[in-house]
Amino acid sequence: MDFDVRHNNRKRMKLDMKWALYVISFVGFLCVGMVARQMYWYYCLKDELCATGNRVELLKQQKQKLADEKAALERLDYVEKVARDNYNMVKKNEVPVFVVDEKEKQ
Repeated sequence: MDFDVRHNNRKRMKLDMKWALYVISFVGFLCVGMVARQMYWYYCLKDELCATGNRVELLKQQKQKLADEKAALERLDYVEKVARDNYNMVKKNEVPVFVVDEKEKQ
């Protein structure tokens, strides 16, 4: 009878160790999955940060360009140049001359 008790205890211990191993393996896989997800999230944030930095630099350049143009628009000669080039405006008593290419006409 002493042999049966020891035999049952060994069986139970083996079974308990098997389940413990399964539980530890499952928890390990969960941890690995969580770490992988965190790494992917970090990668996405790093990529987004880089893209945002590039966008900030582009916006700074645009802001500087607009500030330069604003400063230039305070000069009358620049305003006159823009009016002539972009809006085909002329001064009083000037005759506008438009050159038409024959190839474009056809």
